[in-house]
Amino acid sequence: MLQGWKRKTSVIWWCISIVLTTGTVWAGPAVDIPGEVFYYRPVAAVWDQSAIWNNPAALAGLMPGSAIIFTSRDDRLFRDWGMVGTWKFFGAAYRKIESDPQTREYIFGGGFGKKLKMGATYRYFKDGPGYLDNRHLWTIGVLSQYNKRFSLGARLENLNRGRINGERSEVRLVYGIGGRIYRDIVTATFDVDMTSGESHRQADFRTGVEVRPRRGLFLFADFDNHSQFNFGFRINLSREYVSHYHNFDRNFKGQQSTTAIGNVRGRQSSLVTVKKKSLVINLDGDLPENPEIPLWGKEPLKFYDFVSGINQAASDVEVTDIFLNIGYLRCGLAKVEELASALRHFRSRGKKVTAYLGGPTNLGYLLASEADRVIMPPVSELALVGLRAELKTYKGLLDKLGVEAELERVAEYKSMPEMFVMEQPSEEFRDQTNRILDGLFEQFVTTIAQNRFLPVDSVKTLIDNAPLTVDVACEAGLIDEHMYLDQARKKPEAGGFVSGKQTRFDDYVQETEWRDWWGEPPQLAVVVADGSITGNTAQARIGDRDIISALRQAAKDSDIKGVLLRINSSGGAALASDIIWHEIARLAENKPLVISMGNSAASGGYYITTVQSPIYADRATITGSIGVFAGKINLSDLYDKIGIHSELHVRGENAGYYDFSHPYTPQQREKLRDHLRLLYNHFVDRVAESRPMEADSVDILGRGRTWTGAEALANGLVDHVGGLNDALDHLRRECGLTAEESVTVVLPRKTYLFENPFDFSELFDKIINTVLGTNEMILSSEFFDETEYIFYRMPYNIEIK
Repeated sequence: MLQGWKRKTSVIWWCISIVLTTGTVWAGPAVDIPGEVFYYRPVAAVWDQSAIWNNPAALAGLMPGSAIIFTSRDDRLFRDWGMVGTWKFFGAAYRKIESDPQTREYIFGGGFGKKLKMGATYRYFKDGPGYLDNRHLWTIGVLSQYNKRFSLGARLENLNRGRINGERSEVRLVYGIGGRIYRDIVTATFDVDMTSGESHRQADFRTGVEVRPRRGLFLFADFDNHSQFNFGFRINLSREYVSHYHNFDRNFKGQQSTTAIGNVRGRQSSLVTVKKKSLVINLDGDLPENPEIPLWGKEPLKFYDFVSGINQAASDVEVTDIFLNIGYLRCGLAKVEELASALRHFRSRGKKVTAYLGGPTNLGYLLASEADRVIMPPVSELALVGLRAELKTYKGLLDKLGVEAELERVAEYKSMPEMFVMEQPSEEFRDQTNRILDGLFEQFVTTIAQNRFLPVDSVKTLIDNAPLTVDVACEAGLIDEHMYLDQARKKPEAGGFVSGKQTRFDDYVQETEWRDWWGEPPQLAVVVADGSITGNTAQARIGDRDIISALRQAAKDSDIKGVLLRINSSGGAALASDIIWHEIARLAENKPLVISMGNSAASGGYYITTVQSPIYADRATITGSIGVFAGKINLSDLYDKIGIHSELHVRGENAGYYDFSHPYTPQQREKLRDHLRLLYNHFVDRVAESRPMEADSVDILGRGRTWTGAEALANGLVDHVGGLNDALDHLRRECGLTAEESVTVVLPRKTYLFENPFDFSELFDKIINTVLGTNEMILSSEFFDETEYIFYRMPYNIEIK
């Protein structure tokens, strides 16, 4: 590994060798730049705002912030002063030095890169003594941190080599190495400072050490070959900090001291008790697993951000309480279960949660019941009406249109084709639907009863009498008070904010605590598979994302140590499911893999989990549906009705197999049935290989049956009941990592330049959902595509509002 690291850092030594080997060519007068205001930090280990002077490459990974710096010298407290600010990958600074004449410097710079960082600055001395008057200097910096224990850095200064007395000035080179002796607590450094006209015998050498005895406290010391030495410290005070650096000569006489007072735009380790704050979390709509990201502007929150952010806040001493502003949630029962688990963990740390129920529906109230206090608007009603499932069939409509659905299935519980070929749902379909509803309703009622300290029978009675007025809901103990949102946020006795400072949750999540990592920290990838499975061997997709490329990226990236596959899919095309399964199986052979199921992971969504990796499901997850169906639509009667003549000329017995204008022949239908039986057996064998079960046992649980997550655990189809955080904790254990020493990335990422103003997909979905309920697949173009006519797909989606 060390040799590979040396190869990757060859850029630094290449830059250094150019300066050293051409020293005689670049020899000339040296530019002596004043050292006041900014203070020495080693080029291989600089991590604060002084990077703009010491090594601009460090700007690529610097925490945004600003500081005012002043120098004390000659018994003057504010002899020289300056200011510096950094933002993202850029920085700017100004300093004014009391000299004869006064020296004023403006500096602008930027950096880029991760493991190998590079940066540059432009420096302009507007005034200054002698050759510094109206002087322009260009500087480049390089910083190599491929290894978490070693770092190499270099700064090449005065690259433009402005003339002094008609002669080209020298380039100054500072290069060095840093080593973390004990984690990131003790760091030792060694720097070489020379000009292009000097040899190493004439160079200045400086040895330094940085010690972090506790969070938020930093101690510095260094000495050079002229027996001068420095001591310094930095103290972080929440988002502010103060630092001081003092220089001494060999006789221990103080030369000058530099003090900086600054702040950072984010969170940093702090020595003192930090300011308390309350989090405001707005929950509304779908809470998507992996939304598209705009090229500029604020990045939308992913569902993972909500769950992990609440858990992070539970351990954050800054956060005292959470205020939930709940709108009309449509995220599904399993996602609410995961949010509820995170809120319970937050409350277990002695912190308070208040819920304002602006969208008083089943789903919203279920989540609100996890809070210490539940508040509703005065003029509203609690629509705690219970759960329902609506089964629709479309055979009568198709008959009127002259359209016949020629579908075959394996087996009797694979109910998707029934809606097209039967006048009414089968008894198996009805039984299965009622069993699922029974399980979800029991969980729904029990959770509310436990959270509100009410008898289960009382909750059922209240549901049977819903919707409820605010007064009735308050009297029954379902809510605690009614008032308007602004009143709830200001009134402490109503469960409002404990602390005075209110922080938006999205700002909190995106301000993670900064760490000056050397090398890339180990990563865990959350690969999100959300939506219907479509495509073929060329392009297998889940939803609108290319899931294959995300899996390959996770497998190939050496920084990614393990993968969490997050599935929220009711299945889809059989071929695409198998291609995705193959890619997941390849990944699981080389890296730890844990699977987390969301609202559903059924049929093809369950098929892709059969890779012998641990599976987590929420109690309300819908999974299973081991079965297959296929077929086509026959439009011959419709053609007759509208006057279209169609005749088929074929070469080959089954050339018309996929043709929509003619029915299957008896031989073709038998061939289709044989094919489906083979695919069903293949599905059963996949499950049996990945679970400790016999194929006959899988067949009993299969045959198209769907199960809740709790039932799936009892039946051996999943390994654990738990959500995203539980699955991530499992993955960290398998990788030997902790949450503090690793980072999590979500894949695949999809960005857009401009939002499409003509995207009516959400409106179309609402229309379809209103007219056809949850069986939206009837109008899906993929359902009538001859390249995707075989499906591992659950017969319905379950949506709880």
